[in-house]
Amino acid sequence: FSDQLWFRVLALLFLIFLIGAGVFFRIRTIQSQEDQKRILQGAELNALRNQMNPHFIFNSLNSIQSFIFHQDVKKANQYLSKFSKLMRNSLEYSKLEYISIAEEIRFIRAYLDLELLRFDDRFKVQIEIAPEIPVHHYFIPPLLLQPILENSIKHAFKKIAYQGQIDIQILATEQEQTIEVMIQDNGIGIKAKDSKSSKAKHQSRGLSIIENRIKLLNQNNNNHQATFNFSNRYNAKQQVIG
Repeated sequence: FSDQLWFRVLALLFLIFLIGAGVFFRIRTIQSQEDQKRILQGAELNALRNQMNPHFIFNSLNSIQSFIFHQDVKKANQYLSKFSKLMRNSLEYSKLEYISIAEEIRFIRAYLDLELLRFDDRFKVQIEIAPEIPVHHYFIPPLLLQPILENSIKHAFKKIAYQGQIDIQILATEQEQTIEVMIQDNGIGIKAKDSKSSKAKHQSRGLSIIENRIKLLNQNNNNHQATFNFSNRYNAKQQVIG
């Protein structure tokens, strides 16, 4: 009966069924693995976002402690009032995947107000946003800029005899259809260290968190890829100017 047409058709259908079932279960397995991967990446992103709060809180409480230690009650009260409002926004934004550029700018303005109070106006800040950018309709990951600014304030303005300057520019690039955020300072730049030094292997925790967040976000989003880099600025004489 193996030479009968009905048997051959049945055998062919059965073979097609086996191949289809194998492909179906393989696809289901891959989808399940991808879902698990996305869940783990989402959990890791949440963990990275939550790491920002303790880091920021620790530095702010140190500042309040410094004001109290120097018996500057007025500044301590001002700082505590601004800090509480900022913390409320920080906790709210840290739960979200994205916030508008307008909200991020509002947050970093409040943060910089705190730092200006803390450092007695040791530096100035200028924020410039391209007019063609609809800041209420374009969204970015929350609390992404604050660690970069903190890194500048903490390291760039050490041992300088002039007033620091931080310039923040948010630009649109038509060719690549991307948003570019540029943060520049006029500080001491990135110091070259001995490669054998343990300090050479050290990187700001805040910057490491940003790099890891962007890496995970890029893995979850194939349509829009973000990049992050930082480097020294030089004048015509090849001297570091920030």
